[in-house]
Amino acid sequence: MAQFDNEVPKKQKPRGAQGILWRALDVLGNVFALNVFFVIFSLPIVTIGPSLAALYTMTFRVISGDDAGLFAGYKQAFKDNFKQAFAAWMLFLLACAVLFAENLYVASFSGPMVNVYKVVIVIEVALLCLEMPFLFPVIARFENTFWNNVKNSLLLAISNLGSWLKIFLAWVAPILICLARPQVFFMTWWLFLVLIFGAVAYGTTYTVRKVFDKVSSTQENEEKKEKDLTHKVTHAPGVYEKAMMGAAENASDSDAQEASGYDSDSAAQNPSVE
Repeated sequence: MAQFDNEVPKKQKPRGAQGILWRALDVLGNVFALNVFFVIFSLPIVTIGPSLAALYTMTFRVISGDDAGLFAGYKQAFKDNFKQAFAAWMLFLLACAVLFAENLYVASFSGPMVNVYKVVIVIEVALLCLEMPFLFPVIARFENTFWNNVKNSLLLAISNLGSWLKIFLAWVAPILICLARPQVFFMTWWLFLVLIFGAVAYGTTYTVRKVFDKVSSTQENEEKKEKDLTHKVTHAPGVYEKAMMGAAENASDSDAQEASGYDSDSAAQNPSVE
């Protein structure tokens, strides 16, 4: 008798040029959706920080192949990262306001000290620029205290200046172009609503993930070296025997001390009569 296979064949993704087009459209659809979510959740302005952290949370997921339930995932990430990301955004706005006030204050003076104040302002601006590109991805990816995330973001930027520069330019370049050429903004403003924020976050996530993977691999190698060193020390020839002999000596010394203490107590309680 003829046998029939009742299994339904699995749906395979297109290959070749058709597969490339399929993946490109899939990425474009995800970027579009995440960009719209980012704009909606950022409308109060003060929630841009949590919205940006949620955006990076979802781009990490999408790049890893998990693109199911984008809106539910984005909403949950917005809630999970709200406190730290909101504090980070408020800190950024406060720093910008302080720098602006300092610049106005220094501009009202003249003399040799003005140059010193300008150098201080430049250093402050540099530290702020180093801090921000990694801060929200770190908040989105790692569970840590707020100030540890701030410190780690700055350390990541300093130790990975090339990656920091890519992320920094990706975010700042579109804004600077629109500020320098307002006509460009008037022609392309709608792209910010549907594409640019999501595309920048999606593209920079690859760079951020490489940095995070490098740091994780370095930590794993250090932990492995420590374990290997501990294993070598504890399993070195004679180490176990010496440890056992030391424990036996300590036990015998303690027994001898207890015995001598018992004898002295007995002598004190039962004095001899001549």
